[in-house]
Amino acid sequence: MPSETQSLALIVDDLDAPAKTFVHWVIYDISPTVNQLPEKIIASKTIPSGGVQGQNDFGRLGYGGLSPPSRIHRYFFQLYALDQN
Repeated sequence: MPSETQSLALIVDDLDAPAKTFVHWVIYDISPTVNQLPEKIIASKTIPSGGVQGQNDFGRLGYGGLSPPSRIHRYFFQLYALDQN
């Protein structure tokens, strides 16, 4: 991780969704000292280990599960190291 990292952001999306890239989960303002997220994070604005959940493409906070309507879908977990909070 770059030494200037001040926070992390995680985005989980499905690039194979029919209409557009579909975002299943957004968490930002994660401390760079966090090396794993707790299991079963509830749909709330903040998470126990520190961080903020954004709205997904289901229109809700938190993780929106993977359940593709048809064919194979690929899900991308992208972790970003940010130089500001």
